[in-house]
Amino acid sequence: MKKNLGLALICLIMMIAGILNAQTKKGNWLIEGSIGNIELSKEKSEYNSGANTNTGDVAYFDVELNPGAGYFISDNIIIGTTINLGYGFNNMISYDDKGLKTYDDIGNSSKIGFSPYIRAYFTKNSKNRFYGQLNGGMDFNLSSYETTDYKETGEIDGNYNSDSKYHTFIVGVLIGFNHFLTQNIAFNSAIGYNYSAFSSDYTRSGTMVGFNPKAYGTDRTNNFVWKFGFSIFLAGKKG
Repeated sequence: MKKNLGLALICLIMMIAGILNAQTKKGNWLIEGSIGNIELSKEKSEYNSGANTNTGDVAYFDVELNPGAGYFISDNIIIGTTINLGYGFNNMISYDDKGLKTYDDIGNSSKIGFSPYIRAYFTKNSKNRFYGQLNGGMDFNLSSYETTDYKETGEIDGNYNSDSKYHTFIVGVLIGFNHFLTQNIAFNSAIGYNYSAFSSDYTRSGTMVGFNPKAYGTDRTNNFVWKFGFSIFLAGKKG
């Protein structure tokens, strides 16, 4: 009886190990969701304006959500795409050297985009799997800013609104880690690097004098990125 129980236990362990090792097999599917690049800050700034030293209160908040899905084209190799959703808010209030408010700037931004990727799993441990990933893609962004200037008397000197829309091309790399909580659900975390380039169109309106109602700009950035979330591995159809 004990011998049969021992054999049954061994078979069960081998079966579970086989299921776990098959998580990244050809034909399986991956569904992921992550949150990352969260920034929440409130800080003081100081800068020179001619002979005067101005100070400012700066507050901003940024967050990204990244749902996605992929398909294993071979063992440990997956191709897929991630949807990029983001929102940001910022507020800056500037004061002159006498402590009087000079301007108040409030803005918010949002984005939606997609990032196709190819990912390779390196380790074969059934509970912990490391991977490397290459990705590219494009984001579509909208932003809106409202700026109010003040006179030394505290009265409003003028204001303007600035709306912009732009698209961003992205190329990046990630190093990630899956820790399996169950047979097919894993905690996912990753860090990496993104290079992005964007071009934008600005439309402005307001009562201030001397600003261009239309503007165009380009920029290139290098960013450190991080994210965490969950991955679900689904078995594909058997041939």
